[in-house]
Formats: sequence, C-alpha cells, structure tokens
Amino acid sequence: MNLFLLIGSIVITVLVFLWLVRVLKATLKTALLIAAIVFALQFFGIGSDKILAEVEQIVRSLWSLLPGN
Repeated sequence: MNLFLLIGSIVITVLVFLWLVRVLKATLKTALLIAAIVFALQFFGIGSDKILAEVEQIVRSLWSLLPGN
C-alpha cells in the first residue's frame, strides 16, 4: 500500500514539474519577444505615445464601423 502511494506521488510530482517547466519556457519566450519588440521600437524612435495614438485611431475606426454610429 505504501509503495503504491510513493509511486503515485512521484508520478504526480514529475508531471507537475514537467508542466511547470513548460509554463516557464513559454513565459520566458514571450517575455523575451516582447522585450525585443520594445527595444526595436525604441531603436527606431517609436515611443509609447505614438503606439497609443495608433491604437486609439484603430479603435475609433472599428467603432465607426458598428451600426448606429
């Protein structure tokens, strides 16, 4: 009985550890990609004010496409 509990707990621990490793890898890839994009935008002189203005323009354009506006 104790052997089955030990084996089961080891299997669950390994599965949780592997899941955690996958989540961390995906998180790091995403963080590095975002950092690279932000660095590239700043390198070319595109600041956050320009990005926010463009997003605002896109939202206004999409809002005007809705019926009744």
